[in-house]
Amino acid sequence: MAKTKPSSKDQRDRDKRKSRKDLDRVLPDRSTHKTTPKESAEQLVARATALLQTSQADEALPVALKALKRLEKQDDSLGLNALPILNLLAEINLELGDADEARNYFSQASQLDPDGLIPESLGGGVEKFLWLAQLSDE
Repeated sequence: MAKTKPSSKDQRDRDKRKSRKDLDRVLPDRSTHKTTPKESAEQLVARATALLQTSQADEALPVALKALKRLEKQDDSLGLNALPILNLLAEINLELGDADEARNYFSQASQLDPDGLIPESLGGGVEKFLWLAQLSDE
């Protein structure tokens, strides 16, 4: 028999708790993910990049933002180390359809690398300028 719509909010809450218990039974170590050691900004960028590459932009965004905050705590200002994170945040926002936010991150990245002379492997390069040109046409 097919599932039916719960009759009330209380029923939905009970169903959610039951499904969580079922998940805990199947995946008992599910909560250990939250207690993992603190990831570095680089590790967070790698994880966010992997999420973006697997079409999980909505999950990649908070991870990339966390990486940016972690880097800000380390450096106290956004330096060249922030280039990969800013470019990644821009690409994530493009994927999510937020062109204004993407433009903001690409602009920040272009201020850090105004001539595009920093190698792409370090988050530099000219790609951000190409994106900015396309985004300004919209």
